[in-house]
Amino acid sequence: MKRIIQLVVIALLMSSAAMAQTYNITFRVDMNEVGDAFTTPEVNGTFNGWCGGCAPMSDGDGDGIWELTIPLAAGFYEYKFAYDSWAGSESLIPGSSCTITTGEFTNRALDVTGDATLDAVCWGSCLSCSDIITYAVTFSVDMNEVAGPFTTPEVNGSWDGWCGGCTPLSDPDGDGIWSTTKMLEPGYYEYKFAYDSWSGDESLTPGDPCTVTTDIFTNRFINVSDDADLGVVCWASCEACETIGLEQMDLPVTFEDAGVDYGVIGFEGAEASSIVTDPTDASNTVVQVIKSASAMPWAGTTVTNAAEEGFATPIPFTAENTQMTVRVWSPDAGIQVRLKVEDHLDPTHSVETEATSTVAGDWETLTFNFSNEAPGTAELNLAYTFDKASIFFNFGVDGATAGEKTYYFDDIYFAEGGGASSYTVTFWVDMNEVLAPFTTPEVNGSWDGWCGGCTPMEDPDGDNIWTATKVLDAGYYEYKFAYDSWTGSETLTPGDPCTVTTDIFTNRFINVSEDTELGVVCWESCEACTGEEPVMITFSVNMNTVADPFTTPEVNGSWDGWCGGCTPMEDPDGDGIWTATKMLSPGYYEYKFAYDSWTGQENLTPGDPCTVTTDIFTNRFIDAVADEVLPVVCWESCENCAEDCNAPVDVVVTDITSSGATISWTGTSGADQYLITLADFAAGTSGKQRTGPATTFVIEDMLAPSTEYSIRIKSICYDLGLRSEPSETVYFTTAPMRSGGEFHSAVYPNPTAGNLQVQTNLSGTVMLTVTGMTGQLLMSTIIEAGSTSLDLSMFADGLYMIRLDNGQSSEIFTVSLNR
Repeated sequence: MKRIIQLVVIALLMSSAAMAQTYNITFRVDMNEVGDAFTTPEVNGTFNGWCGGCAPMSDGDGDGIWELTIPLAAGFYEYKFAYDSWAGSESLIPGSSCTITTGEFTNRALDVTGDATLDAVCWGSCLSCSDIITYAVTFSVDMNEVAGPFTTPEVNGSWDGWCGGCTPLSDPDGDGIWSTTKMLEPGYYEYKFAYDSWSGDESLTPGDPCTVTTDIFTNRFINVSDDADLGVVCWASCEACETIGLEQMDLPVTFEDAGVDYGVIGFEGAEASSIVTDPTDASNTVVQVIKSASAMPWAGTTVTNAAEEGFATPIPFTAENTQMTVRVWSPDAGIQVRLKVEDHLDPTHSVETEATSTVAGDWETLTFNFSNEAPGTAELNLAYTFDKASIFFNFGVDGATAGEKTYYFDDIYFAEGGGASSYTVTFWVDMNEVLAPFTTPEVNGSWDGWCGGCTPMEDPDGDNIWTATKVLDAGYYEYKFAYDSWTGSETLTPGDPCTVTTDIFTNRFINVSEDTELGVVCWESCEACTGEEPVMITFSVNMNTVADPFTTPEVNGSWDGWCGGCTPMEDPDGDGIWTATKMLSPGYYEYKFAYDSWTGQENLTPGDPCTVTTDIFTNRFIDAVADEVLPVVCWESCENCAEDCNAPVDVVVTDITSSGATISWTGTSGADQYLITLADFAAGTSGKQRTGPATTFVIEDMLAPSTEYSIRIKSICYDLGLRSEPSETVYFTTAPMRSGGEFHSAVYPNPTAGNLQVQTNLSGTVMLTVTGMTGQLLMSTIIEAGSTSLDLSMFADGLYMIRLDNGQSSEIFTVSLNR
């Protein structure tokens, strides 16, 4: 009986051992062809509850093949490779030799019967990377019958887990047929076309010959066994789109006729050009142009069908009829709109002209007169054929400057009239009150794209009144005087009767309808000069008490219409006192200090002696009658700031090494920080360092060996808003660097005028002796490790021996005394 019980126990133990048997399974994946960034691959499966990141893999030899050994009990498992806690995972192909598909999930399959090291497989494949065979499959879809707005079609399929946008299509010739070529492994796939990352997708008909329906999903399908071009299919169809005969567009272009082959092609940042419903009139069709934030200054839109055939008949220009009109909508007034026409067979035959928008946020009709060609472009040649048009909104301004803008246009018509209606306009400017040096004044305007120097002026009688005559077509222009190709230009006052202000630009203006002589005006004025000499006024403000952050103070006044930032100030010596010198005509002015284009400004006290209050505005004032340097005033005060901030004293340099030193000084009451200036005279370089209230500063590993430096220090008294004058300048020389970068002792400078530094790290008590070259003992003293000053100035010029000895080792230096 006892034996039977023993056998039963043994059997149970053996059974338990068998049940607990596990096998070591080594998983291996080749990540070399994974394009996305990752950190750590992992194995997730039914054996670990698909736990994301709990089974990280390693690549010990850096060959891109990652592996992990996991003990598993015998049985069947599903798994797949992923990385970084499911940040990315394999997209496996249903029906592949190594996979199993359950519902919508396709995973790798594994039957564990013993220890195993699995073959290294390529990510997302059943094969090794070297064994993978792929074929080029070309997908094409005709989007011409898709009514909804879209940007980029795509083909999504089981090969990439139906990833929206991973396989975008392109339409380089603009014919509405989008295509792409995809490299796929052999096998069965389902797919469908969509656009803009699943913003829209095909609704396919179950039972159509190119589709397969699983549950509620109807998709296209393909068996890949060779390179294939699947041909063009219509969106949501197994067939090509029906061809509808459309007429080639011709003037006038209204975008309303369903039988006309309208089209537009955007370029250089205006690619998002399309025919849309008028946002202001749902019954009207127009062209929308989105000029992107990255657009080129010449971004535009060509009015043509996909074949770029332009208009059916040439534009009927004659010598008397050279105009076209376009209805436009712009968010901004005052922008240049350029219209270009060309021969669709020869783009070198072209002519361009411009018009200026006059309203913002509404429709207007602009007239383009091609007898008045844009500056720098070809003249109208009536022998050429012109049958294609392009429009450029805000021409000459890039997207980075203007930001993304949306424009619309409609109704392109040929208009009678135009021709050569031009007039002579004579400009005069009196430069006698301009103190800045110049060579040649000029008049720049919208007629030539504000070309600097294109219209130079002359002063034949030497009276400093300059003139130029310009031939201009009838129309409205803006202009201003400048000199030497925009080296300097007028600062005009907004609101003056001869000026117009658009956004931040204030210019002179003229409407040309006949020959005109404009008369003499003073530089920067609508009137003739008064004959009084201008005066130079220097303004100074102490900004040390200003707590708010700022970059550049400025003085703004009635002389320039309180233009923020037009008169910036400077602080070349960094003492917190900013100055600016302004040339003014004699007279009374109000002004105040501000900073960063009115980001901040003074809050002056009404009744203070340097102020005047008009209505709610309190400003400083000046009666400018002669050159004057105004006294320094504190921000928001009629007086200068208090002067109580003293310079540091007793500046000393100790603990000098080959790369560092310690600077100490006696501080001053009221100082919150100190500004240290360290200069290397030989190199001609210097640097500044602010410290806290502490009066010691340690320089470590920043200096060059055997180099002379100077130190000076300023006190910074924040509460008082002041900086002190600099302290006395202290000079020191760093220790030399011995061979190998290490030393026990150093004596420097050598030669010396008398004062030496002795630096040693010999341990214990060190005996220092000085002897002449004949062996006569001249001096002896006991020093410790560190830096010691030694004065030889009592000895005559010549050579001396300095010996350092700690009883265990000694070092001898020969020093030249030379004064």
